[in-house]
Amino acid sequence: MNLRLKYWGHARRSPTLWVILKRAAMRLPSERRSWTVVMADFSLRLSLPLVCCSGKTRTEPKDDQASDPLALNSQQVGARVQYLLQGVYERNFPQERNEKLEINNTFIMWADLKNKVILVTGAGAGIGQALVKELAGAGATVIAVARSEAQLKELAAFDPKHIQPLQLDLAEWQPVREALAKVPLLDGLVNNAGVAIIKPFEELTEQDFDTHFNVNIKAVFNVTQALLPKLRDGASIVNVSSIAASRSFAGHTAYSATKAALDSLTKSLALELGPRRIRVNSVNPTVVLTKMGRDNWSDPGKSGPLLAHIPLNRFCEVQEVVDATGYLLSNKSSFVNGHHILLEGGYAVS
Repeated sequence: MNLRLKYWGHARRSPTLWVILKRAAMRLPSERRSWTVVMADFSLRLSLPLVCCSGKTRTEPKDDQASDPLALNSQQVGARVQYLLQGVYERNFPQERNEKLEINNTFIMWADLKNKVILVTGAGAGIGQALVKELAGAGATVIAVARSEAQLKELAAFDPKHIQPLQLDLAEWQPVREALAKVPLLDGLVNNAGVAIIKPFEELTEQDFDTHFNVNIKAVFNVTQALLPKLRDGASIVNVSSIAASRSFAGHTAYSATKAALDSLTKSLALELGPRRIRVNSVNPTVVLTKMGRDNWSDPGKSGPLLAHIPLNRFCEVQEVVDATGYLLSNKSSFVNGHHILLEGGYAVS
C-alpha cells in the first residue's frame, strides 16, 4: 500500500489523521490499495468545498468553527477526514461512487466518551479548560467546576448544550459536599484543580503550606469522597498530579509533598474502589506549557537545566495532558488501574 499524507497545520493532529487515513485505506479491497492519498494544506482548506469527478459537490460537514480549523474537535476532524476520503475514493473509483467509505468512530478515542457525564475541577483555565472543551466536543456532558464566575460563563457560552458550570471554592469542605450532592450520576471524575506556590523552603509560610494541602490533596479527598455515591460502577477517576511527586525541584517543597500524597491517594483508591470496577489513575506531567507555564519557563536560564534532563528536549503541551486524561477516562484504558502516567519526555530515565 502506498499511502502518503501531505499535511500542513497543527502538528498534534497529524498522528491522529494518519491513523484514521491508514485504517480507512485498509478497509478497501487489497487490489485497490495501490493509490496515493495526498491531502494538501488540510488545516487551511477545511472550509473549502471539494468537487467530485462528476462535477457534483458532496455535502460538506458543517461546524461552527470552520473558519478556525485548529479549534475543531475530534468528531469534527473525523467527519472532515471522512468527507475528504470519500472524495478521493470517488475520484479513483468513479464506477462505484455510490459505495460509501465509512470511518468507524472507534478510530477516534474521544468518540468513546460520547453521552458520558464527567465532572472536571479546576475547569476555568489551562488544562482544565482545554479538557472541558474537548470532552464537550466529543459529545460528553461536562460539569465544569471553578471558582471564577467569568471563566465559567465563558465555558458555558462555548457549548451550552454540553457544559454545565458549577461555581465552587474547593477549599470549603461542607459547601462543596452540599453542592456535589445535587449533581447527576457520573461516568468520570477529573481532579484537576491545584495550586503551586514556588518559594525556597525557608520562605514558605504556614499559609503557603495550608493552601497547598487544602487544595492539592484535602479538596481531592473531599470531592472524591462526596461523589462516591454519584459515581457509576465502572466509572473512571483521573487525578492530575505531577512529576514533582517523585522528583525534587528547587522551590517545590510544599507542592511536591502534596503531589506525592495525591499519588498515594490514587493507589489507595484504585485498591478500595476496585470491587466497583471504578478505575483510579493519575497523569504526572513535567512543566506544562499553559499560559502560566510559558510565562514562568520562558527564560532559558531557568528552563535550560531542566530541559537538559529531558531526552525529548521540550516541555509538555496542554493537549498532551488532555489526550492522556481522555485515554484514562475512556474504555480504551479499561484494564489500567492504580497507575501514574508520566508525561515527561523521558525525564525519569535520563
